[in-house]
Amino acid sequence: MTTAKSFIHSNIPAMTPRLQRALDWFILLAIFTGSLEGGLFVFTESPIFVILAMVSYFAGGMGIWVRWLVGHNRINTALLLFWLSLALVMLLVTILIPSFWPVTTLGTLLITVIVLPYLNLIGVRWLLTSTYFLGILTIVLGYLPSPIALSIPSWDLTFILIGSSVIVFAFLVFLLGQFSNQLLETITRIQKANTALEAAQTHLETQVVERTVHLQEALTTIEKRETQLHTTIADLQTSQMTIRELSAPIIPVAAQVLVAPLIGAIDSNRATIFTDMVLTAVEKQRTRLVILDITGVPVIDTQVAQVLVQTADAIRLLGAHVTLVGIRPEVAQTIVGLGVNLATFKPIATLSRPSVLFITRSH
Repeated sequence: MTTAKSFIHSNIPAMTPRLQRALDWFILLAIFTGSLEGGLFVFTESPIFVILAMVSYFAGGMGIWVRWLVGHNRINTALLLFWLSLALVMLLVTILIPSFWPVTTLGTLLITVIVLPYLNLIGVRWLLTSTYFLGILTIVLGYLPSPIALSIPSWDLTFILIGSSVIVFAFLVFLLGQFSNQLLETITRIQKANTALEAAQTHLETQVVERTVHLQEALTTIEKRETQLHTTIADLQTSQMTIRELSAPIIPVAAQVLVAPLIGAIDSNRATIFTDMVLTAVEKQRTRLVILDITGVPVIDTQVAQVLVQTADAIRLLGAHVTLVGIRPEVAQTIVGLGVNLATFKPIATLSRPSVLFITRSH
């Protein structure tokens, strides 16, 4: 035996009351047996009963001490002390009364049955091994001659053997009953735990199914939203193309003559779109004349003037002529004030048909 904590059952706190109850019965049995043996001494005046009474009281005293240790949660020490003290008692009785070995051998089993339920697997192995060798030792001592062996009348020995065997056997049956109850309680707890585990598993499976359904619904919703998003993006792109076309309309007014009106404020993005649209139309329609209409431009600044100049240069590179229309008096003053050179343009006043025809014939 050892006091290693790993030898004690992990559920020992819950098993402590049963261990205390077993020790209580052991103490009562030891005291009762000691009192009975003391009474037999008074009746028979045989010294053997005095020795047996002292042994019984010693066992009862050790049981009280062990009971106190268990109550103070010193179970390792209690079980070790209990096993060692009772093993010592069994060996001492066997040495003093060799023919008493059947009872002492049965007593080793008594120790095992008391301690066994409170050990784990490793502790049980050590206990069974120690009990086996202790039992063999008591049998051997029972057959070996002992120089201190007591001489006991045959009638007294027979009475002691029968009485001790009955008492020990009865207590073994009691302990086996306790062990059986403990085993049944353990089985009941395992069954309840299995039932709870099955219920938890069923609940978990239900949750998994529900979560799977929710995930599938969420995935379907996401796919629908993605489809709607693609549709929205396509509509937006179409709208952007329409807006681009509307923001820079190209209007044919005569054969190979295009009007490109500028309307509203012009930024860099609109300027790029305007230039691209004009150059594309000139290339497709083989245009000879492009009229840039700035009637709808509220303010002419350096940026707008630069756009006009760059667009006109690109149109000329494609082989078409460029003119400017829609210069209002205030716009003309602004252009002059900015020092912008629009000499390459041949401005006309309006987009009236005579003006267009005239500028067309001149080109």
